[in-house]
Amino acid sequence: MLTLGLSDPAFVGGLRSFGPEFANVSLLLRMDGSNGSTTFTDSSPYALTVTASGNAQISTAQSRFGGASAAFDGIGDYLTVSNNNSLKLGSGNFTIEYWFYPTNLSGIKQHLNTDVTPSGNATQASYAIITNGTAVLYYLSSSGTGWNIATGVSVGTATLNAWQHVALVRNGNTITPYLNGVAGTTTTTSASLFNFSSALMIGWHAGGSTAQQYSGYIDELCITKGVARYTANFTPPTAPFPDGSA
Repeated sequence: MLTLGLSDPAFVGGLRSFGPEFANVSLLLRMDGSNGSTTFTDSSPYALTVTASGNAQISTAQSRFGGASAAFDGIGDYLTVSNNNSLKLGSGNFTIEYWFYPTNLSGIKQHLNTDVTPSGNATQASYAIITNGTAVLYYLSSSGTGWNIATGVSVGTATLNAWQHVALVRNGNTITPYLNGVAGTTTTTSASLFNFSSALMIGWHAGGSTAQQYSGYIDELCITKGVARYTANFTPPTAPFPDGSA
């Protein structure tokens, strides 16, 4: 039976409640706004700068929560999040989670990735989540020069043209991925993830071919540093995160 993760926040007034955990939120992209807007607001305590490239924009065509999401057409679209120590996850607990609605599952599609050099040789590798066909995969690095902790480890199987929830959680030395609340293949490590100095990219990475650009929608992306939000199979969230500690 699916249950809420042991450290999952409560639901209050129809919203998920961060409570004191809000101070640990490194990035919170609600992807809300008016249709066609290229303004993406980070509602975390850090208010990081998010820059849209290509035709990446807010769209009301699809939404998991809030009536809008980030739309990527797979042709030069991506978001860049300014580098910040809050995004460098180290050796402590963390949770990366978001909803995605893919409209193309052909080949490799980058969901999020710390940057690499334009030559394609990783120099800032730390963490990444992608799809390769229908396979959802995660990558982790302590070296920055290759995915030496986890290389294409299975999260689960993606579905075309449907919303699905992804979470990547570190709890102590165990890193567990979840797709729609069901655990995938775990990785055990005591290593610290690489402290990258590049941007965090959503929808692509600088060393990837244009064919790797994500096509579809992403909603409610949240990175929490220091908190393992899910520690067992869980029911995917049915409400959005709030814009604060309420």
